[in-house]
Amino acid sequence: MHKLPESIRRYWHDWLISQSTYGYALTDHKGCVSASGGDFQQLGIGPIHTGQLLSHQLSFMEGVLPMTGPSLYLPMVTTGTGHTIEIHILRQDGGYAVLFVDAHHKERGWSETQKAANESALSPPKDSIAAPSDQETLENFFCACDMAALRLDSDNKLRIMGKAPGWLESVYPDLASGRSTLQPENCFSFLENFFYDARHFWSKNKIGSLRSGIWIETDSTQKEHLFEATAVNTGRSKLLLISNENGPISETQQLIQKGRSKAIDHSNLERSQRQMKTAQDELEVRIRNRTYEIEKAKQQLEEELSQRRQLERERTEMLLQLQQSQKMEAIGTMAGGIAHDFNNILSAVVGFTELCLFDAQKESTMASNLQQVLSAALRAKELVRQILTFSRQSRPETRPVQIKAIISEVLKLLRASLPASVEIVQDIQSDVHVMADPTQLHQVVMNLCTNAGQAMVDEGGILRVELKNIKIDQDSGIDYQDIVPGFYVELAVKDNGSGMTKETLRRIFDPFFTTKEKGQGTGMGLAVVHGIVKSCKGALSVTSQVGEGTDFRVVLPCVDRIYTPQVIDPSTLPKGTERVLFVDDEPMQAELAMKILPPLGYKVIAMTDSGKALKAFADAPDDFDIVITDMYMPKITGKSLAMEILRLRPDMPIILCSGYSVDLVHPEFLDQYFKGHLMKPILIRELAETIRKVIDGRKTYG
Repeated sequence: MHKLPESIRRYWHDWLISQSTYGYALTDHKGCVSASGGDFQQLGIGPIHTGQLLSHQLSFMEGVLPMTGPSLYLPMVTTGTGHTIEIHILRQDGGYAVLFVDAHHKERGWSETQKAANESALSPPKDSIAAPSDQETLENFFCACDMAALRLDSDNKLRIMGKAPGWLESVYPDLASGRSTLQPENCFSFLENFFYDARHFWSKNKIGSLRSGIWIETDSTQKEHLFEATAVNTGRSKLLLISNENGPISETQQLIQKGRSKAIDHSNLERSQRQMKTAQDELEVRIRNRTYEIEKAKQQLEEELSQRRQLERERTEMLLQLQQSQKMEAIGTMAGGIAHDFNNILSAVVGFTELCLFDAQKESTMASNLQQVLSAALRAKELVRQILTFSRQSRPETRPVQIKAIISEVLKLLRASLPASVEIVQDIQSDVHVMADPTQLHQVVMNLCTNAGQAMVDEGGILRVELKNIKIDQDSGIDYQDIVPGFYVELAVKDNGSGMTKETLRRIFDPFFTTKEKGQGTGMGLAVVHGIVKSCKGALSVTSQVGEGTDFRVVLPCVDRIYTPQVIDPSTLPKGTERVLFVDDEPMQAELAMKILPPLGYKVIAMTDSGKALKAFADAPDDFDIVITDMYMPKITGKSLAMEILRLRPDMPIILCSGYSVDLVHPEFLDQYFKGHLMKPILIRELAETIRKVIDGRKTYG
């Protein structure tokens, strides 16, 4: 065993090196070893050579020397061989003195000594009759040693064992009030860090001890005390022992405390520096990532700037399209209102014409003239329905339609709008029917023919419209996408105008796309045509060459059914004897109901004031069997009238009769308040059949 240099022994005192395995090294200000000694093999440290940096020989000393403070204490350092040592460093003589101490050796020595003392104190004489308890023996032992003993209980709180020594009350006055528990880290500043290590030591559940080292504290009277704490695990109990060394405090002891304080400060400083280094590294990573993102964003910005003018043009076009859409919506709303008023007028025309037909002699000139009036009124009804469909206030009504008739009507209208230089040629070879909405089919033919005609306005040309039956199967050689095999009718609209480029051909079905000048087109025509054809389970194709013209072809599936309007026969109309309350703010509608329903056997009360109608029903709710009401009326609407009637008589059947489409009425209103719905103008057969169905308990919506 090498003897420690006197400079080291003077500083660390005998308590630190007694019963311990140790080694030391003396270095210059750079950390280069000038002398060394001790049991390095027992410490798990390889031999230390002079003339070399200590950090190059011991990896755990990397970055420790040189240090800024006068001293440094490094507890619980693990070597490469698994040994645990303490390291004490002191600045002296222009260099450093480094002491290595075996921490486990210290703990084992203390543990064996303490264990022997405990066993001796806890083992009573064999011939003793009233031996004191284990706890009393320990408490007496600690009291005799003038030590404060605290036991860690199951609730993780420290409680004083026995009587507290007098010096403890001077440091912790709350004990005078009778409190048996205390928080040592709050009253002893030197325990703030050690107590954390003590709890970690106790958590291992190994018998042994852990010492804090000597520390100086000042009590409330400014008297200095020399303290040392030891965490003990006896196997049964976990104790914290605090001893107070009496006597004057030496200069060496004061230096020890100052050194430790500076070591803690230095350790905290190094911890802060490590945290700052970590934060700096993270910041550098974030800066690199952000720089990459900025460069990438810069590239994207450069690309976007090159497209900005194009985007601005597209934005302007979109604004124009929005204005056009809003204009079309306003026109649609106005058209819907006009159609509603026109329906009320048509109701009177249709109704009174049908009544006249009942009275006219069959095959007479009068009957023939009235039938023409009725046909014209029904045609007007179809036109109104087209207006409602255009204004999105009515859903399409599909039925068997003959395309031949639609083409003939469209070409008559188109001929007046095209110049004489455009020749129209028809090749109609089919008279089959297709299942479609007549209005929508009219729109398809009109759009295709109008576009073809406009393509030849300047130079003139031939507009050819062809219609023929085709069969599509694997052997026909005709290829249309999404078409099942079967019999179809093919409509071809051709022109020999200017034609289209491939780019234009690719976008012709896009909404709002148009090649026409401002104010001459909305760009919605072909998009609507495409949607209508698809809804009819058909297909649409187009071919075009610049300077040669364009060829549009539409195929639609054929149907066997043929739509024929029913001829009115008064003798076949369903009749009844029920009492009817008819409410409509239009006097002609009320008068018409008074003329139509009584001949069918019904007793009718017709009123144009919804408020008076509600009062009449409230006065005698059992005097009526069914109510027919308009929707939009002054004072009380049809919905409110229905709610009040059903409140007075929940089983009352009510029919809604309106000039607006059923699509404008919320479905829950129809289901909740109305048993049926009729769309003006009303045919006598529709009215008679609906009344009968509702009274018989079947809902119907016309």
